[in-house]
Amino acid sequence: MNPEIRFRVHPDIYQLAEHRAQELGLSGADAGRSAGVPLLARAAFYQWLGLPWPEDLPRPQSGPPPQSSLAPAAGNSRLTVHHSLSETYRQQCLEQQGVALPSATTTVLELDPRSLPRELRRCLRLDSTGQLSGLLHLPELAWDGPVTAQGLAEFLAARQPSRPLQSVQEWEHTLASWAQKEGSELLRARLEEGFSWLLLAESEWMRWRILEAVAEPLDLEELRAEQSLAGESWVHSLYPEREPTLERIQLLRAMRNRSQGVTGLRLSLVSGTRDRIESRKRISGEPFDALLWQLETPSGHQLGLLSHQS
Repeated sequence: MNPEIRFRVHPDIYQLAEHRAQELGLSGADAGRSAGVPLLARAAFYQWLGLPWPEDLPRPQSGPPPQSSLAPAAGNSRLTVHHSLSETYRQQCLEQQGVALPSATTTVLELDPRSLPRELRRCLRLDSTGQLSGLLHLPELAWDGPVTAQGLAEFLAARQPSRPLQSVQEWEHTLASWAQKEGSELLRARLEEGFSWLLLAESEWMRWRILEAVAEPLDLEELRAEQSLAGESWVHSLYPEREPTLERIQLLRAMRNRSQGVTGLRLSLVSGTRDRIESRKRISGEPFDALLWQLETPSGHQLGLLSHQS
């Protein structure tokens, strides 16, 4: 495998690909000692495009493949969704069943990764046991009862509407002009030297726009809701705040009123922990309450910031 590409792939993912290449007969004397993984990647790319199997690639071995210790078992993927319950559904449960439900809840979906739509596959990560799991924090999703996989996929797809290319180009041009005037020294340097700059510019612009609208100092922290394949040193575990105090509700209302000019901005009260990642283990830190600021940009990025003011 190309050393540069292999360097960017998490060791668990690369080892899983090696095992799978051996199971399919894409490694060995015919394929070359180290050619199995790129051949597997190329075959997957052809399959994703809907093209026939390449003639120069070895055919998979016939018969059931041996079980890999790292391969996730079918039907054993778990996706945990923190979401809200609709007011209508809660009222029906109270009147018809005499059950008082909280405004926020958690649904755990047991899924077969082989049949998942793309919107849900991108939410899953390979954990230390070789299983696929994921966590979604969606306080704006007010559902009637437990979330279903199909309903969740449709909700996630609706959050990312297709945008004309011209609108994205205009957005990048606007951000580039803003970055030259208001961006950090790092952002301006990346822009001037031709490095990747868009995501950093969007994050800085979101902070600048919020602070400009609120007109008071805020300690804004970047949201890390999932552990990336690169292996962050820390991540957040967040849950919708179910029983906030009056002061917390007043804070939410005040910040919402001040930031009305920021188009597409969503605010919600959350509680959680700032977890450390050490030796592939997740260690929970001290619990906190925060205000979550979320924004989707025209380029398709989803940005999140946490403010811990009381």
